[in-house]
Amino acid sequence: MHSAVYIWLYIPILFEWDEKKNRTNLAKHGIGFDLAREVS
Repeated sequence: MHSAVYIWLYIPILFEWDEKKNRTNLAKHGIGFDLAREVS
């Protein structure tokens, strides 16, 4: 008989908002920090 144990961890990710980096990222990749925050 086989058994399995699953452990789910929730690790919150904190973002430091830097508007200059946000504008650079938006220009370079077309994605701002506000959108990237939603998909992580």
